[in-house]
Amino acid sequence: MIRIVATVGEPYYGLGEAPIGGGSFDILLPGVLSDYTELGVYVDTIRDDACDPGDEILWQRATGPASAWGPGLVEGPAGVVVWEITPDDLTVFEQAGPCNINGNFDVTNPLRCPAQ
Repeated sequence: MIRIVATVGEPYYGLGEAPIGGGSFDILLPGVLSDYTELGVYVDTIRDDACDPGDEILWQRATGPASAWGPGLVEGPAGVVVWEITPDDLTVFEQAGPCNINGNFDVTNPLRCPAQ
């Protein structure tokens, strides 16, 4: 299961998850991207709704201002932002630890999707 956490810092977050099929996935998170939204992406191999620093890697990215999306972020139809990512496009913020988004959001605590 792939999990994506969108945040502007604790305690605020949005969360989406999807199964990985054939090495890829699609997630729709309406209304979560704005100026300087921080995104964390990890594969929840343990299936405990949290990032385990010993067994899972959290990749991350800050979106920056909406007017300059940067590599991989494009505006799709009807203002939908599409983020096409590969593992090479994501980074690990070593200073914050393996399961912390930019030092602003700890993902080692279980996070539940609203539908759960």
